[in-house]
Amino acid sequence: MTERVEPESHGMSSADTVERTASARPIAMADRPTTLDRDTGLVVGIENDFDFLSTAYRTLFAHSVATVFQGPEWLACMYETLVPGLVARPLVITVRRETDGALLAVLPMTIQRMGGIRIAQPADLGVSDYNAVVCSLDVLKRMAENADLRGALQGAFAGIDIVFFRKVREHATLIARLLDCQASTPNENSTHAVPLDGADFQDWQKRHLKKHFRKDLRRKRRRIEEAHGPVRIGAMETLEQVDAALDFIHAERTARFAGDLLHEPAYFAFYRRFARTGFRTGRAVAYGMTAGDRLIAADFGMVGTDFTVSTLCGAGLKTYGRYSPGIQSLLGLIEARHARGDRYFDLGMGDGNYKSNFGATGSPLVNLTSVATFRGRAVATVYHHAKPLKSLLVRTFRAVR
Repeated sequence: MTERVEPESHGMSSADTVERTASARPIAMADRPTTLDRDTGLVVGIENDFDFLSTAYRTLFAHSVATVFQGPEWLACMYETLVPGLVARPLVITVRRETDGALLAVLPMTIQRMGGIRIAQPADLGVSDYNAVVCSLDVLKRMAENADLRGALQGAFAGIDIVFFRKVREHATLIARLLDCQASTPNENSTHAVPLDGADFQDWQKRHLKKHFRKDLRRKRRRIEEAHGPVRIGAMETLEQVDAALDFIHAERTARFAGDLLHEPAYFAFYRRFARTGFRTGRAVAYGMTAGDRLIAADFGMVGTDFTVSTLCGAGLKTYGRYSPGIQSLLGLIEARHARGDRYFDLGMGDGNYKSNFGATGSPLVNLTSVATFRGRAVATVYHHAKPLKSLLVRTFRAVR
């Protein structure tokens, strides 16, 4: 089914009025054709039943400036599991060539409500490190310069009070122009990556890991083997092992962090579904550390063309914390991806001290906001300028991070 949120009627409380149609409903462009190239008309549509596993989307994604968090399997699991699990609504905006329906761009979005305020955001819901428009850089530039197309995109957001487009790593200026964003502020967190250069991993460690850090890990490895038996660090090679790693991460994180997303069943169901799908397609990797016959640390990552992103991890710190099992498991995963020939390893968002021990370089992220109503403007003011109130907003509406 395709679902389109219509503008609210003035003075009415029926803010949830929804128009449902059996197929995608294109949004009318201006009277004259809007073009990216000469004689090429475009149609902006809402296709909430969009197939992210289709050949058309896979081809678009492969030639786009999007990130792994807009990958086919990730978004398919997102819209099939997490979006309905959090009672969010899909808003999948497409740009197609009018003559043959060729797919040129996709904006995978969601709609959530906070009180009476409708908020549209990329399909993130607190689990993605980066958000992007799925299209080539050339198409993104041309769309951003096209006033008629920008107007049609505004029509796709009819009835929305505010659009948050957060955690933009690249091309923030173009996305801001495309969506008519009025505010741009740095995200509170940076993302960190380390290059996987050189042919020999021992040499790589000497170049990127601090000497005392390497020495400390070797000492802890010896001590854990003395106390708990043989240690193995390696990949989960069966679906059953992948499931066990996810169960372990869930148990450790929920026991340690009161506010962890994995306390909510919808989030755990999403991660498990993607882990299983990614295991079969090669788009996900699960790694772990065992002492004796017991799993004591596990890492879960997303696999790109020549890089890996650390996505979820857990470690048995109550019993094994003195041995830094999480760091040792992570180093083992980095070694495996280095051997695979990856160009870099992405340690993800956040400014954990351990990332500096790996010689990771931080990169800033940008939050963009487009407001359409007075209520949306009030939320934007809180989000961008009033940190204490923003903390309350985030606690109330978790996905606004």
